[in-house]
Amino acid sequence: QKARDTACMGVWECGSVGVWEYGSNGSNSRVAILNTEHLNATADVSRRSPDLEESRGRRRMDGDDEGTAMNSERIHIYTDGACSGNPGPGGWAGLIQDGGTTREISGGFARTTNNRMELYSVIAALESITEMDKSATVYSDSRYVVDMITQGHAQRWSNNGWMRDRTHLAQNSDLWKRLLSLCQERDIGFVWVRGHDGNEINERVDQLAVAACSAEDLPIDEGFVNPPIFPSDGLFG
Repeated sequence: QKARDTACMGVWECGSVGVWEYGSNGSNSRVAILNTEHLNATADVSRRSPDLEESRGRRRMDGDDEGTAMNSERIHIYTDGACSGNPGPGGWAGLIQDGGTTREISGGFARTTNNRMELYSVIAALESITEMDKSATVYSDSRYVVDMITQGHAQRWSNNGWMRDRTHLAQNSDLWKRLLSLCQERDIGFVWVRGHDGNEINERVDQLAVAACSAEDLPIDEGFVNPPIFPSDGLFG
């Protein structure tokens, strides 16, 4: 996959999966590529060594000899969203692997969209992590989430005052704004995985998200019902 952004310090292009690395220091934003063929070849990517997984295909950039963004303390986050009707009742879920601990989170909204639930699942999982010194990798089967980050669209919308182009507002800007803010707080990688392809962890978060759609007394998704209009953070260019 191809990933690029004018702020990045290096770009690779190859047949493997693209991973966008956000640094907590904006000047250290980076693009790396991981050879993650094993994501489609095995049902449980967590059985692979995180160190091996993160190091494949990585190159040093700007004298980054220590590779602090790719450390053994890295947290692995698997997310998914679901929606019945689109728009309709929606659910989100996350599975967080932190060292030897695994925990699951999920929730839902009475009326929302699938894209919003995919986004919200990533936000909720990242916001649940209190250790700010740890890096994280997000695994999602949503091209919408991964591509908008790795291809720089979300950051461009932010720079252009949350306008997708000169006449159209960017959709789900409330959630994109939260996610971009979280990406500035720690090193976060984004990896796309194929959905419903035998990956046990991806299937698990899918089950949790679907179940959350059917919960009783789901709250209102205010961002969907009353989409906010942010004052321009930048000028459309």
